[in-house]
Amino acid sequence: MESGWLKHWREYCWDQTRSDPPGPVCNWRLLAGQQPRPNLVRARDYRGVNHAVWRVFVHRYGGYPPICRYELDIYKPPAPVPQDA
Repeated sequence: MESGWLKHWREYCWDQTRSDPPGPVCNWRLLAGQQPRPNLVRARDYRGVNHAVWRVFVHRYGGYPPICRYELDIYKPPAPVPQDA
């Protein structure tokens, strides 16, 4: 999940320092075509969340695309996208 979106959500929901909701999850910022952009850094650019957390965010705010991996490293081989992602 794109770190900027998650930061916005945290500031809106938890810190209450923002009055504007975060909008749809936008993982396109992490991709160049179908592949991760070069030089992304975990925590700075993206955060790993499990399938259940992803579903909650997408159900509430919308968003696309899911980026599925078996490990937290975005450059590892992809995992299948669950049918309800």
